[in-house]
Formats: sequence, C-alpha cells, structure tokens
Amino acid sequence: MIYSFEFSILSQMEHSTESKQNKALYKLVGDLFAVSASYYSGTDIILSLLPRYNKLQSIAILKDRLKMAGYKYKLNDTDESILLTIDPKPTFKIPPLNIFLFFATLFTVYIVPVYLQHATSFSDFDSVIAALKQGAGLEFTLAMISILFVHEMGHYIASRRRDIITSWPYFIPAPNIIGTFGAIIKSKSPFWNRRDLIEVGAWGPIAGWVVAVGWICYGLFHAELVPITAPEGSGVLGEPIIFQMLSYLIIGSDFQDYSIFLPEAAF
Repeated sequence: MIYSFEFSILSQMEHSTESKQNKALYKLVGDLFAVSASYYSGTDIILSLLPRYNKLQSIAILKDRLKMAGYKYKLNDTDESILLTIDPKPTFKIPPLNIFLFFATLFTVYIVPVYLQHATSFSDFDSVIAALKQGAGLEFTLAMISILFVHEMGHYIASRRRDIITSWPYFIPAPNIIGTFGAIIKSKSPFWNRRDLIEVGAWGPIAGWVVAVGWICYGLFHAELVPITAPEGSGVLGEPIIFQMLSYLIIGSDFQDYSIFLPEAAF
C-alpha cells in the first residue's frame, strides 16, 4: 500500500509545474524512505517519510546528503513518520577544505615540477627561483589545472543535472613530476539507472578531452620544428591519430618530416 501510493506521489510530481524540483527531492530520499505524502507550505515542500531500513542510519545518511547538496531543511521525527520540510532550491557553497586543496594543488603543480627539473640538490632553491622568474612552469600549470578542473566539473555538473548528490571536487596535491595525483568527487546518493551512470561517468573525460585538445593546438602553433635527419632505414614511433590530424591542420602536410618540440603547455 505504501509503495503504490508512493508511485502515485511520484507521478503527480512529474506532471506538476515544479516537477523537476520535486523529482530531484524524490531521488534524494527514495532509496532510504518511502514517500507517503507530499504537500507545499509556502515555498517549502513537506515530505512524509517512512524509513525502508534502520531509521537512525537512514536519517544520518539523509542529513549528510542534504548538507552536501546545500538544502535548507527541518526534520521532525514523529511516531508515525518523519516529516521533512525543505526549501527545494539548494544554495551552493564550496567547503573550505575543497578550496584549500585546490590552491594547494595549484601550488604543487606550479612549484614541484620546476623544482624537480632545475634543482641540482635538495636545497638548491636559487635555481628554482631563477627558473620561475623566467616563466618556467606557468604554461604547464595553466594547462594541467584547467584540464583537471574541467574534467572534474564535467562529472559534478552532470551529477547535478541527473540529481545525483556529489561533493565538490577534492584536488590532491602531490610531490611528483606533475605535482598532483588528480582529483576525486564523492557521490552521496545512488545512480538510479544506467543513463545516470553513463552520463556522469562520461562527461568528465569528454570535457577534459576538449580542453586538452585546445592545449595541444596551442602547443602546435608554438612548436619548434626541426627537420628529421634519421639514418636511412630507421623507424620512428607513431603518434596518436588526433595528434596527427591536428599537426596536419596546423603545421601542414609535411609535418612528418619534422621533429615537433612542443612547449610545456602541450606536454
């Protein structure tokens, strides 16, 4: 009886003028609670919820989701059900930890590769500072951070579009050759169907790939071309098809006669 009424509520949500907001709220709670009633109080929506599993655990998970999604809400636990009063328009606020990790990663991507390339000893900071003053690492940092940022935001925006509650990206600084281990986002609600999973998973690489191609084009426009003087009969390693296509369009049909030295932005 609960489930049939719940599907009726969802059907009403999908055909109302606020269907998108209501459907997002249903997907927010639907795996944890059965929705036994739904109505408006001013601009707020009130949902009467019946827990599917352990009540305390379900409430804790729901609070975590609501906080991450930026919803303003009130929970009233009664003997019969749980009343969730919620403003259907979330506010987006980036947590301080995510901001700190972003700038920490920006710092390590800028400094660490230059240090590893130019420092002749562990304490040779003078060589590193001199290289930084000459612009070393700047283009690489802009390229790496923009690709990484757009990649993660592709996941994030697709998640929000599909009403999947996810965190803001957590960037990971690292003392390695590129200055980072990448970034992650955390999902706090389930993927309801295959389309959710595919869309959220695909939009990150697609968005990052577009930016990466842009940086490759920039690199080819600013590349140094050196004629190949390889001995007769020797072979060379091939390049990815997309790189060959861009080289043909930007450098010309004779691009294979040259060694292409790319700037650090296209690395």
